[in-house]
Amino acid sequence: MTVYSQAITDIAGAGDQSRFWFYREDNLSPSADESAIITGGWVDVQPVDGVLTTPSLTPGPAKVSWGGQAYDLIIPDHPDDDPIPLWPDIQNYLPQPGPVVSAAVAAKEAAVAARDAAQEILADVESGVVPDAGVAARVAASGSATRTAVEARVRAVGDATYVRPGDTATAAAGTHRYLSLEAEDLRDLNELWDGDSIGNETVEHIYLLTQMRAALNPTRSYVYHLIDSSTGLTWNAPVTVQTGTGTGNAGGPFTTHIWNFSVSGMNTSYSLGSRYPVLLATNPDIIVLLHGKNEGQTSGGSTDAHWRGQYLSFTESIHQDLPFADLVCVLQIPNRDDQEMAKKNRVYAQLAALRGYGVIDLHRLFLAAIKKAGGTLSAYMKADGIHPTTSADAPSPNGSLLMAQLELAYWTFNRETGAIRAQQVSSLESNGDQLLVNGDFSDWTGSVPAGWEAINATTSKDTRSGYFEKVTGTGYGCRVQSSSAASSYIRVTFDAAFRAKWAGKPLTAVVRVRADTKSPTDSVTQGRIGWTDGIQTLNSGNYAQARDGFHYKVLTFTPDPAATYLRLTLYADSAATATADVTFDRVWVVPGILPRKGSMGVQGPAGAAGAAGDPSLTQIDFCSTVGSNPVVAALTVTGSSSAVIGTANMGIVMPVKPHRNMSIAVLEWVTGSVSAGNYDIAILDSAGARLWSKGSTAWPATSTNVAETVSPAVSLVAGQTYYIVLAADNTTATYKGLNTTSSLLKLVTGAGHTRAVGSIFPIPSTVTIGSTATGKLPLVLLREA
Repeated sequence: MTVYSQAITDIAGAGDQSRFWFYREDNLSPSADESAIITGGWVDVQPVDGVLTTPSLTPGPAKVSWGGQAYDLIIPDHPDDDPIPLWPDIQNYLPQPGPVVSAAVAAKEAAVAARDAAQEILADVESGVVPDAGVAARVAASGSATRTAVEARVRAVGDATYVRPGDTATAAAGTHRYLSLEAEDLRDLNELWDGDSIGNETVEHIYLLTQMRAALNPTRSYVYHLIDSSTGLTWNAPVTVQTGTGTGNAGGPFTTHIWNFSVSGMNTSYSLGSRYPVLLATNPDIIVLLHGKNEGQTSGGSTDAHWRGQYLSFTESIHQDLPFADLVCVLQIPNRDDQEMAKKNRVYAQLAALRGYGVIDLHRLFLAAIKKAGGTLSAYMKADGIHPTTSADAPSPNGSLLMAQLELAYWTFNRETGAIRAQQVSSLESNGDQLLVNGDFSDWTGSVPAGWEAINATTSKDTRSGYFEKVTGTGYGCRVQSSSAASSYIRVTFDAAFRAKWAGKPLTAVVRVRADTKSPTDSVTQGRIGWTDGIQTLNSGNYAQARDGFHYKVLTFTPDPAATYLRLTLYADSAATATADVTFDRVWVVPGILPRKGSMGVQGPAGAAGAAGDPSLTQIDFCSTVGSNPVVAALTVTGSSSAVIGTANMGIVMPVKPHRNMSIAVLEWVTGSVSAGNYDIAILDSAGARLWSKGSTAWPATSTNVAETVSPAVSLVAGQTYYIVLAADNTTATYKGLNTTSSLLKLVTGAGHTRAVGSIFPIPSTVTIGSTATGKLPLVLLREA
């Protein structure tokens, strides 16, 4: 089964009011074993909030129509919890010309190319550029000096079968616009290559390709720059690959600069943070992205959502800041022993099609060329099964040289090219609906921003220079620091109405974050973000190299329809680290799979104050396990007898719902007439996760008011459900509070208000609350001081 989800703006000819119909030809399709005919009904889908999201569709041949258009497509069999865009599948199924038409087109293109070449040769002869005197016939004659020179140049760059003048490769690769500038030879040009150890040596494909291209463009100079891998902040000394013969640049040649930002072991995160300005400073005309080898493995828990988010964090950031640079995605060559790159390349190809970026499918080209040569992948790979062979591995075939030869067609200019793909503007330049309240932390009067909770963390307004971005207008970021050596974070919980509306639909979190390098040991897990709904949990990758500067983290999540809650978490550190210290500047949650900046609106002027309400005890600032009335709480103790918890190691779980945001620093309760054994007391969130606990402690003296210090203080959000737990390791110690039949404490639904949970002493990190109702209800007061 498959779910499609895509912004309407990325589907040709569609608008917010378009109705999409998915159906099968004649509404009939055979069953898998062809023993029966299955009726396939029409599926009618209406976009919501600018996003088309289908229900689960049966895989196989189908049609889709909207706005008077109808397209064929093959619906793939893809997990429902990972929606895919519709338009790429439609493009993949557009009919291709038949072999006769293709041959005719190819012949026409070859003839046009030959005509243009002949005209250029004649012009060269007439202007005296061609050293051989005579007519154009002599230029092409066998044995002439010019023909010998041309053939020698072709041999110098590799097998001529890799360079065909009639190819439309540059259109698919997105390099044609850039190569036309190079062919005009009117100014200096800059190329930025961002990759890993597959291309950071002079015996590997990027440098080899530069040499080949230089040979084909003798009038231009080519200068190669490699990043200093020790810091990623400066460039090594430039290397002149070729000094051109041109004179258009004040009597000298124009230069193509190759900026190679490829570093061993690194992924896209290495190019973010403090190193990101180094990339921007190259002012590239074209950007080539060659990542995937180090972007995480499925064996380590990485999924399409991780690869998509990590790629988009880079592509949409740099495309926003360099909107006129073409962006090319090179699909990395395969690993020898697994299919990891095939999985990742599928995600990257989908994103390139969605955003209009160029693609060089080096993965498929590499395999096809080896097969055609009768070789094996192993022969072209080093012993690690990751890197291609180089000239240093002779007599083994040179995999790096093969890569360069295969790429050359995509970097060779020709006038007869196909339709040039239009790049979309960066998705960060487009607006979506901001679904998150207080994502810019502007509503902040207490210890944490309104609507957010802090877990094992303190928050503060970060006004340090470089730790907030003025675009927010707040003049500060949200600094999150761990309180102890445990996971530390802030989080927001979405309400039931929100959860119901967006169940089964993709939501994308876009977070602007700064995580600094820690000394002496940096934690790779700081600054992560995560989604959870009680059924599934998805945390972002580590982005371990994105340090000392703001960058985007992107993570798409589809809430389960059966989810009992929905939370977005921003980690100071997901690991148990006492020194975690991270700043978040802004958070957006938008519909769909693309990172967009949701519109938050502007707060209007404050209205006139309303009249004071009638005095009422229930409006007093008071919170306890028996409600918000202090008189009721006092009567609960005064009029009650002592009661035991229950069986040994049992706990009483009591819900509380704060009437305002509060930072709980004290829990107060009262012991009964018997003191025995040990107790534990804790605060849980709505899912039963422990936010704080006392730990096993001797039961206090009889008839004593016990004030527990909650440190660090626990932030509670108004209207959210939390639980207080009192547990004992014995059956004789007593508390003060209610002790009645369980039916008197039942809710309207018949569920128990308080629950008895066995075997939770001492109170664990997560408590499964269960459904066992009880009439026991210890009085516990919750206070900020």
